[in-house]
Amino acid sequence: TAHGSSLDPAIHSLVAARLGAADLAERYFEQTVAIDSQDSTGSEALGLHIATLGGLWQATVFGFGGVTVSEAGIGVNPHLPVVWRSLTIPLRWHGSRMVLTITREPRTITVEVQDGAANLLLGEHTFPLAPATTTHFRWDAAFSDWQQFTP
Repeated sequence: TAHGSSLDPAIHSLVAARLGAADLAERYFEQTVAIDSQDSTGSEALGLHIATLGGLWQATVFGFGGVTVSEAGIGVNPHLPVVWRSLTIPLRWHGSRMVLTITREPRTITVEVQDGAANLLLGEHTFPLAPATTTHFRWDAAFSDWQQFTP
């Protein structure tokens, strides 16, 4: 694509993040931000690019956060940029409200389920999450897997 649309860079950022191409994902993300913050398309007088802002949200949540949704639950496979320490994402899934916090170092995921129950999909594992609970997971490099832990 020639990136003639203001929608292109955000989706390219999302895909690059999921593929593990961190530098490319960040470059497309910054390009997307610049569309309105620096009027890089020369169309600022026409207003904000609302769909582009939606694309930024998608790149953040589905790309860098690595969030996926399915009937089985919420999947998380994060790819945070090096300069991001953490990312907090409020979500709803099948009536459940939750907040995911992904931390780069140490590599952890915390899920606060506010109401409703949910399943968290991490790697090959499904973790059932009860209402009104906070559950913590950390990356165990020795096993190349996520492990539940109590801080």
